Amino acid sequence: MRKVIRRGRYPEVVFLITLSVCLWVIFVFYKNILGCVPGVITGIYVAKVYREKEKEKEKGLRRRELKDLLTAMETAVRAGESLNSAVLSAAKEMKGVYAKDQSFMEVLERMKRRIEMGETASDIMEDYTKWSGLSEAKSLSVIFRIAETTGGSTIRIMENSVDRISQKMEIDDEIEVLIREKKLELRLMILMPSLIILYLRLTNSEYIGVLYNSLFGAGLMTAALIANIAADVLGNRIISKVKMGRS
Repeated sequence: MRKVIRRGRYPEVVFLITLSVCLWVIFVFYKNILGCVPGVITGIYVAKVYREKEKEKEKGLRRRELKDLLTAMETAVRAGESLNSAVLSAAKEMKGVYAKDQSFMEVLERMKRRIEMGETASDIMEDYTKWSGLSEAKSLSVIFRIAETTGGSTIRIMENSVDRISQKMEIDDEIEVLIREKKLELRLMILMPSLIILYLRLTNSEYIGVLYNSLFGAGLMTAALIANIAADVLGNRIISKVKMGRS
């Protein structure tokens, strides 16, 4: 299976974000066409942050899909089905739950075809790992292969796998709430200088007029814009390190 990312209106959204940020920078920081270059650079940066955010959301969705898939497999195994048959049963059940996720539907269809062609559940899970990028799926492929070669208890393996992923998801969700709050605080801190400048422009334009009519003002505005971006980069790096520490 090759990795497929759900796109939908993704490129259009990225373009609109880049354009909107560019226009915001030009209007707030420069008030003339000279702001196009820093505006475009800032817009590209914000679009990149948006793409990273979408990837995180994608990964969270894949983790939930994997949990539901394993839960359905566990139910099938408890009913007396083999591991391979459980994959078929789970894939059929998931099609009714995630029908709107075309990418996942394609993966389920491939899983079904490959099982029908005689491939094992461990082989399927290895490809699922490549598609989803989940470390949990990689561990499961190893566990399934051990179970297939040693004849271990499939029911116990499924129970332990579902429990482990469920517990990890619960912890991840709790930490994600805290991280989301810090991200909101960071965004407000980054946006506040721009809002203050905009407020002064609208209420007392003469007070900050010098910032738009001289090279010194343009340099000062550019320095403020760079400081904003640098603060956002630093904040995102700190958050990323926190996430890496819990993964």
